[in-house]
Amino acid sequence: MREYRKVAGQFLFYAGISAIEHILSQKMSIYTRGDHKKRGKAIAENMHLFKDGERVKRYYEILTESEFDYRRKVAYKGENGNKFALLKEFAELCLREAEWIK
Repeated sequence: MREYRKVAGQFLFYAGISAIEHILSQKMSIYTRGDHKKRGKAIAENMHLFKDGERVKRYYEILTESEFDYRRKVAYKGENGNKFALLKEFAELCLREAEWIK
């Protein structure tokens, strides 16, 4: 089960990242592919591009900042509980923001 969480955690995180990058790339001339810190700054500076920008920003911070770093705890260690649920919620939120799901 732990190995499935690792794979699903990576998939969910990067599904959300792909949706964020899609939104940023369509609305900004420059965006930051592959760099979590620069992408976080771009989200913070361009929250108006998202329907629920504050929520996207908060989820992103929880998942990527070293204080929390839930993404690594799930994707590399296979931890469960609220961390995996948070990754799933993040992916669903971002996919709705990009209008890839309803």
